[in-house]
Amino acid sequence: MSEPKATTKGRGGAASDEVVFGDKSGFHITVSSDPFGEAGYSIMMWKRNQGTAGFPLIRDYDKAIKIAAFLYENLAPEWEVQARAQEELSNRLMAELEARPKPKPPRVKKNAPRIPVLVCPDCDALVPEDEVSDERVYECQQCGTKGTGEEGRRCESCSKFASKISDTSCPECGGAMDDAEKAEAQRATDGTLVRCAAPATGA
Repeated sequence: MSEPKATTKGRGGAASDEVVFGDKSGFHITVSSDPFGEAGYSIMMWKRNQGTAGFPLIRDYDKAIKIAAFLYENLAPEWEVQARAQEELSNRLMAELEARPKPKPPRVKKNAPRIPVLVCPDCDALVPEDEVSDERVYECQQCGTKGTGEEGRRCESCSKFASKISDTSCPECGGAMDDAEKAEAQRATDGTLVRCAAPATGA
């Protein structure tokens, strides 16, 4: 039978000891007296710091220890196999990600025209001024839920009427655009917008 790897004294002396089978950094099983003062011992299986299964109170201490030892002997090898398989899968996925070619930044032609845009405060999308949506944005004063257009006038979460916070909205995320930052962007060869660097200021 497996021997406990560690014990931790409780407030009640030997009767309150916690007996641990395995290493607490991985799969382990604990036997401890009931914290609510009931007469009996609780068995709990753990994966790292997460409790995975418990059992009803067992009255006899020696019986609880034998059950915990039996469970550890039979379940620990299986957990180790699963842990190794998970680690191998994680390593393989990371290697595949690192092996993938890195995406190239969008290429902007030297003389590409500069387009006036608004920067969405919610999603940072660059929206040409003539493509900003005219759907109004509403915000519920009760719960903070936001919505756009006629459907956004009534909060979908608490069914209360919402207050208008903007006459225009972002076509990407529906964020309020009335006070969006103005900027300039150039269209890259792949069609995406790239924000222009701010012009250097004189000394």
